[in-house]
Amino acid sequence: MPNRDASLRRQISKQVSQPAETIEQRIAEDLIESGTFHERLTVGELTVIMRKLLYMLVARQKVAGIDVPLVHNVSRMDVNIHDLEAGVQCEVHLHSPVTGFIQFRYTLENDPRSPGERLRLKKDEIEVKEVTKPFDVAAKLALKIMDVRAIALREMSDLNGLIRCTLPEQLEVYGFKGNVKHVLLELMDDDTLRVYLAVERSE
Repeated sequence: MPNRDASLRRQISKQVSQPAETIEQRIAEDLIESGTFHERLTVGELTVIMRKLLYMLVARQKVAGIDVPLVHNVSRMDVNIHDLEAGVQCEVHLHSPVTGFIQFRYTLENDPRSPGERLRLKKDEIEVKEVTKPFDVAAKLALKIMDVRAIALREMSDLNGLIRCTLPEQLEVYGFKGNVKHVLLELMDDDTLRVYLAVERSE
């Protein structure tokens, strides 16, 4: 049902791109005006960013090598920051060409190899649970071939790079046009995330 899929994809994309919180607008305005953004994000603000980041990450993937866009939405995104760790539990609802849910659970911590600059996966672990209809063999096989856990581990191994690639598109609705060159992240002892961003300057 290509027409239905296209309509659903547009509807979800519109919902995701709608300005829901002020954090993205603040980031865009600071990057446009001064070329940098430097703030401590609350859990709520980080949740907004992570939800859209996950949506865009899944949108870049292919199912079993088929060049057909995934129709999906992020049905859950829970973030908790405590003791210099950020626990994340989230769920993606797949609508087409595969139907099902993918649930993720992982913890981020400051990377001691790059203090004040990067986060890393705690113990390099991500829990992934794929939920499909009991007799939907095709969906189970497609997700197995896709190897969701390997994709998640690869992408989350460089969260700074992932933000650098996906954030500009999130900010387009606020008039930001450009690239983010520097991303520094650090979990703070007041249960916030310190974020420093700088744009790529044209010579």
